Amino acid sequence: MRVHNRRCAPITLGAPSAQNMSDPTNAVPPGWGDDELTKFIELARQHAFGTFRNLKDETASISAIDATFIALIEGWMNLGNPIVAGLAVRSFSAFRAAIQLAMSGQLAEAYMVMRGCLEHALYGNYIDLNPASWEIWSQRRKSDEARKLCVKTFAGRNIFAAIRGRSSVVGEIAGGLYERTIDFGAHPNEMAVGTSMEVTEQADGGLVFGYSYLSGDGLPLRLCLKSAAQTGLIVLDIFTLVFPERSAETAIQARLAPIKRFY
Repeated sequence: MRVHNRRCAPITLGAPSAQNMSDPTNAVPPGWGDDELTKFIELARQHAFGTFRNLKDETASISAIDATFIALIEGWMNLGNPIVAGLAVRSFSAFRAAIQLAMSGQLAEAYMVMRGCLEHALYGNYIDLNPASWEIWSQRRKSDEARKLCVKTFAGRNIFAAIRGRSSVVGEIAGGLYERTIDFGAHPNEMAVGTSMEVTEQADGGLVFGYSYLSGDGLPLRLCLKSAAQTGLIVLDIFTLVFPERSAETAIQARLAPIKRFY
């Protein structure tokens, strides 16, 4: 199956289904906050408000990264390989989800999504360099053999070798961030649990363990925001390599230069 050189309508961010779910009055629906789930979601939203209010420099730089993604994707017509372009859109969506989680104080969960953001970009780069791998990727669910072949083809050693072959610097940074996401939440490692745990010693020598779903301001939150921003930056660097003409047309690296100085 050929996927190159197809004529496509411009990419538009935001699906009609999402628009249909919205309320133009922005009113809180009846019953919101009456149960534990929506009460938690509202508390997470309030945490995001606090992050935005108190960490203005961090959130401003993250907003600038988001705007750069939009510049790359919005209105894009000459996609080349639309599958790779689709992976770029999904990577951007994951970036936004990671930021939402990080600003809400859901730190381990944010790292899980950062990993997905990186992987979508790395897969896009690999398919761009190896067009035949699209067939393997698209046939993954056909059989057990097809699934095994897909897993083997898109193994970490292969996708990282592909990006390092294009840029050793970008590959090194992407690899370091990938490992950080695993350390802090993408895998159930000790840092993922430890950063949300508080141990209090009692007068009798006993220990009380407390666990939080949402983290307030502090080093873990700030590291998570920094990691999410750095993930967005390196993903845009990857797609600059994958889509050099579109990146030049939209001045992606010129937009990123002042942001990178912040990190």
